[in-house]
Amino acid sequence: MSLAVVPCSIQDAREYVRQVHRHHPPPLSGLFAVACADGERICGVAIVGHPVATDGTKNVCSALYAACWRACRGGDPNK
Repeated sequence: MSLAVVPCSIQDAREYVRQVHRHHPPPLSGLFAVACADGERICGVAIVGHPVATDGTKNVCSALYAACWRACRGGDPNK
């Protein structure tokens, strides 16, 4: 098995979630999506979205985006 990360539209990712996820509906929106493929077969998707909830404190969204980026890169999201 050789997995590869491939581009994916948000619409295609939402449809994949609708077809495959057993108990959650697809998110309503997102910033971007990526898929993981084994050859021609898509075997998973990730939909990156907006922060889900803040109390309006200045710069919270930016701090959350930065933490997610660090975690995606394999770093400590708290540093």
